[in-house]
Amino acid sequence: MIKRCVLLATAGELALPDWGEKLTMVATLGFFLYYFMKELREVRNQMDSMRKEYEQKHDAMFDRVVECEKKSTEALNRVSDSTERLTEAVDSLTEKLQR
Repeated sequence: MIKRCVLLATAGELALPDWGEKLTMVATLGFFLYYFMKELREVRNQMDSMRKEYEQKHDAMFDRVVECEKKSTEALNRVSDSTERLTEAVDSLTEKLQR
């Protein structure tokens, strides 16, 4: 590296264009990385908010399903009770008619 700089300096050229090019490349990559990471954070935040929104909707839907199942079970129990009462009433009427 030193020999190259000496040769360039003796040839009347400076090593600065090479260093300037490297510095420009590093600065450009640094800015790219900075903005890329910034965009990545924004996308990650959007994904997190979408995930939370989805989970809230899923939980609400699950709660509605559980509520519907409870109502369905209660309705079936009422029908079963009604059927038992009707059966008892028919049996008692049958006994009364047979007497």
